[in-house]
Formats: sequence, structure tokens, C-alpha cells
Amino acid sequence: MNISIDNPVAVVDKYAAKHGTTKVAEAFVKNLFTPEAQQEFAKVVFGLLTQR
Repeated sequence: MNISIDNPVAVVDKYAAKHGTTKVAEAFVKNLFTPEAQQEFAKVVFGLLTQR
């Protein structure tokens, strides 16, 4: 199974710095692309692609 997440994701530096959440925001974004997170996206058919 291949999954494609086509929705953009970003950490807004100025906002994250102001609120002291830069490290946790960057970790969250990095986590979105782990195999475990990808499996969760697949459960809700989030950008699910069939293998060819």
C-alpha cells in the first residue's frame, strides 16, 4: 500500500517561537511522515493510493 499526503504542512516560525512551541511543532511535523503515522492516515483513507 502506498500513501500520499498531498496537504502541505509547516511550522510557522514566528508563531511557534512566540509561544515556545518550536521543538514540539517540528517533532510533530517530522512524526507525520513515520510509518506509524502513515498507517493511521491509511485507516481513514487519507490520500490512500492503490499499489500498481
